[in-house]
Amino acid sequence: MLKKVAIIVSIAILTESIGCASYCLADQKISSGNFDRVTMPPMEGVVSEAAYFAGSSRQAVAFFRTLNFTKEDWYPLAKQLQQMKVGSLCVDSGAGHDVIHAIKFLSSKGFQNIALVGGSAAGRVILNTLSESLDERVNKMVLLAPMGGTPLKNNSVQKLILVGKKDPMGLYAYMLKDQISEPKIFKEYDTPRHAQHLLSGEFKEEITQAMLTFLVP
Repeated sequence: MLKKVAIIVSIAILTESIGCASYCLADQKISSGNFDRVTMPPMEGVVSEAAYFAGSSRQAVAFFRTLNFTKEDWYPLAKQLQQMKVGSLCVDSGAGHDVIHAIKFLSSKGFQNIALVGGSAAGRVILNTLSESLDERVNKMVLLAPMGGTPLKNNSVQKLILVGKKDPMGLYAYMLKDQISEPKIFKEYDTPRHAQHLLSGEFKEEITQAMLTFLVP
């Protein structure tokens, strides 16, 4: 059992180094005209791209992708949030330094409350990053079947955890369920789909609505 868990964890590991630099927001709009290109600060020569969806609410959301996904996979949710006046940043990364820089970027746009969203290993990175340095502007997090991570012991951050009951890698979410502090909401669905795959399965609409209800102030 321990060997199986070790194999699962090794597959999901992402780079979690933390760095600091400046942002580059492109002048031109992307073809759809409702979001801007953003170049995240480089870390050891690696540069991540992001898409910024403007909003007029005090609340903003930062999305982080996990393995086998791209930032574009978050666009449907980002567009729905934008229609509700909630801004967002879809980051083509799930690394710790990009979590920190996403918070700084959204803060520079005037957002006072920031939610972090990530699945699988990206969820783990969010937890680990916040446990090391919790920014007071972070008020919410959505974790889709997080692959472990340091349980957040903070009562000012609202937490939503989503997991498939038949997901073989969902055991980490169930372990975190009792370790993460309140306030928290734990939702499980009768499916083997893991993390971001939950948003393309039979419970897509239900899960999307749960996330929107939680994220929109």
